Amino acid sequence: MSKQVIRHVNFLSLLASAEDQQRLAMIKTMNNEQFKILLECIYNILHGVVTLSPLNKKKLLEYKTVIRKITAEDTQRLHRKRLLLKYRSNLIPIVVKIVLAHLKMTKEMILIPKHKFEAVLQKQNEDQSKAEVVLNDTPPRDNDQHNLSYDQKPLHDDLQSLINITIPSRYKDKALRLLLYLQKQPSIKWDEQGEVCIDGKVISNTHIVDLIRDSTVPIGRRKLTAGIHQFYQFLKSTNIPLCLFRNVEKTNKVRFESTSYKEKKTEEENKEKEETDEYSEDSDNEYIQRNKKTKKTETNLETQKKMYVQRDINSIFTIKKKRKKWLQFKCFN
Repeated sequence: MSKQVIRHVNFLSLLASAEDQQRLAMIKTMNNEQFKILLECIYNILHGVVTLSPLNKKKLLEYKTVIRKITAEDTQRLHRKRLLLKYRSNLIPIVVKIVLAHLKMTKEMILIPKHKFEAVLQKQNEDQSKAEVVLNDTPPRDNDQHNLSYDQKPLHDDLQSLINITIPSRYKDKALRLLLYLQKQPSIKWDEQGEVCIDGKVISNTHIVDLIRDSTVPIGRRKLTAGIHQFYQFLKSTNIPLCLFRNVEKTNKVRFESTSYKEKKTEEENKEKEETDEYSEDSDNEYIQRNKKTKKTETNLETQKKMYVQRDINSIFTIKKKRKKWLQFKCFN
């Protein structure tokens, strides 16, 4: 954005808040500089300089051709002004509001009072000097002191700031409610570094915010954090309301219950070994017949799987063919 646009913020805010007749009079009587500023705002939105929300994108989709006509090099000044007058009640307020919101964001990032900035700098320097002293003189860590640190839970504000940074805005409220619920539970504790201790047992390589995130935000393809299994079992034991957390066990059965799956597999393997020992005691003919039966069942299962796969592939190809035909038909219209 140019400095001229920042200078004419009052003009833009008046355009956005004005009524239809007032806006008409403003567009008619505006000078060359104001006219250029309006065009610059539209041009920036068209070329993606200003970030648009999905709602604003939907609103501007209706006026895509008009925006391109206004910003085109071939269009004359009179024609541009006519278009602005024509779409004064719907297009211009949307454009101006988006630009003003963008300017507010940049102002919040840039305009900081001098005394506040100096105070922040001074605090940073003090923290840096303290950190250097700690690094130079690192005392030996006692296990008793480390265990005592779990008795005191850290401040809610520090964890809240971490949640605001790491967790998406859609799931922040749920995460904060879960944090408040956990702070009331005496059997779960965490130290200043966020390492969790459940029923007196320290779970290494864990952080309370990571565990809260995985129990509120959908995991998708993301790796499960360390200690999520123990944390989930603890939540189940406390009879937590279902509205406070996401059921990780249902959504990620294969990954979440990998340990139980392995245990089942080992049990099955042991059973098979026992059966083979029994077969060795039996006669050779009986053993061969049983092997034949198992092979037949395996072959049948394989053929069934192949049939299912072929059906799925055929269904995919048929859908694709239908879509292509429909698009071509639409294009001819």
